[in-house]
Amino acid sequence: MKSMFYNCRNLINVNLSSLTINNEVNMEEMFSNCSNLINIGLPSFKTQKRANMQCKFSECEKLVNVYSSSFNAQNKTNMKEMFKYCYNLVNVDLSNFNSPNGANLESMFSNCQNLINVNLSSLNTQNSTLSGMFNGCRNLAYIDLSSFNINNNDISNLFSNCINLYKIKIHKNSFDEFKKIIDIEIIELAN
Repeated sequence: MKSMFYNCRNLINVNLSSLTINNEVNMEEMFSNCSNLINIGLPSFKTQKRANMQCKFSECEKLVNVYSSSFNAQNKTNMKEMFKYCYNLVNVDLSNFNSPNGANLESMFSNCQNLINVNLSSLNTQNSTLSGMFNGCRNLAYIDLSSFNINNNDISNLFSNCINLYKIKIHKNSFDEFKKIIDIEIIELAN
């Protein structure tokens, strides 16, 4: 599936939600440079092996909504720069993403300037790379990261250039790490 729709500049809507994937899969740059893609429904995904989704949607400049029905990868998942330069991305619901052994989330939403709603509630971030994950998300005002375990993870530049961020909900066990990188006045604690 690597580069399957790469550079398909006239592709507007894709619904792969009825597709089921049960094996190791490489979806690197699958929709990269699909500059007119607006909406995408992701397939149900279950694998005991590794999943690579690096740059999967990078430079999909008009992409607005992304939702997933089910995602379960038992081994570490690579989502580095998955939505990088998706300037018009507003809503991302990845609440069904399960990666129990961690993930590379480096620069995942980098420069998603219009991102407002992100649901990553079931994502396991233990043993994950988070640096630059929300870098340049200028319209992101509130985010709930209470499910994130950031201890011993690289969180450098996690919220760089997030100029409108006013509230971050985190788990109380992550407070000491977060207070190193952001103003504690914007932190809301969850149990």
